Amino acid sequence: MGKQGEPHETAAWVRKVAENGNSVAQELLGRAYEKGLLGLPYDAQQAKYWYQRAGRRKQQGNSGADG
Repeated sequence: MGKQGEPHETAAWVRKVAENGNSVAQELLGRAYEKGLLGLPYDAQQAKYWYQRAGRRKQQGNSGADG
């Protein structure tokens, strides 16, 4: 089995996917900022920003996932 990545590495990958428009990653990043998860600090403004981006993608009916 592989070794789990450090939380900040996970956050970096989630951010990369979120920036490419994936609403699931955007929502996860919002939650991470809201709760201080994945090694990210609590940041209400960042949480709101990412939740809003995720909501816009969902309204458009596109999660950003391939398939």
